[in-house]
Amino acid sequence: MKKSFICKFLLSAIFAFAVMTAASAQTHKTFVYTEVSFVSVNLKDGKCRMEMDFGRKVPAGVLNTPLALVDENGKYIVFNSPIAGLNFLGREGWEIISFIPETKDSSKSYLMKMETTGFTDEQVKEILSEYKIKKDFK
Repeated sequence: MKKSFICKFLLSAIFAFAVMTAASAQTHKTFVYTEVSFVSVNLKDGKCRMEMDFGRKVPAGVLNTPLALVDENGKYIVFNSPIAGLNFLGREGWEIISFIPETKDSSKSYLMKMETTGFTDEQVKEILSEYKIKKDFK
C-alpha cells in the first residue's frame, strides 16, 4: 500500500513537472522594439511627423537624417497630434511600454513593443520594412 502511494506520488510529481516545463516553453514571448518621437510640422495646428528608431544602421555622413515615417511616394506622413500617431501604432499592434520625458537635448519619446512570438526573422523584417523612413528614399 505504501509503495503504491509512493509510486503514485512520484508519477504525479513527474507529470506536474513535465506540464510546468511544457507550459513555460510555450509562454516564451518575443518582441521587437522601437523608440517613437514626434516633430511638430505646424505649431498653430499641432500637426506632427512621427519618427521611429528601430536601431537601424545609419550610413556615414547622414547622422542627422530624419527618421520620420513616409508614405510609398517618400512624402512625410503627417498626424493631427502625437495621440493620433500613437493610436495609429496601437491599431498596428504596437504597445507603449515606457514614456521618456523631454530633456534639453531631446524631445519626449515613447518606447514601444510589438509581439513577434512565432514569427520567423524574415516575417519580422517584412513587418518592420512597412515602416518607411525618409532615409529609405534617395
